[in-house]
Amino acid sequence: ALGMLLGDAGINIATFHLGRADEGGDAIALIETDGPTPPELLKKITALEHVVTTVPMTF
Repeated sequence: ALGMLLGDAGINIATFHLGRADEGGDAIALIETDGPTPPELLKKITALEHVVTTVPMTF
């Protein structure tokens, strides 16, 4: 679902990291894209099942 939303918006995933602190615990995904993610798309991602929050970051 996440990949489809990004792909449909023409946004490429540059890097993807997935991890968790404890076995069976909540996971965190860090996703770097080739460009900025529009606010409307972030709303759609946040609305996905199992997504708790999205935090756009710029380095």
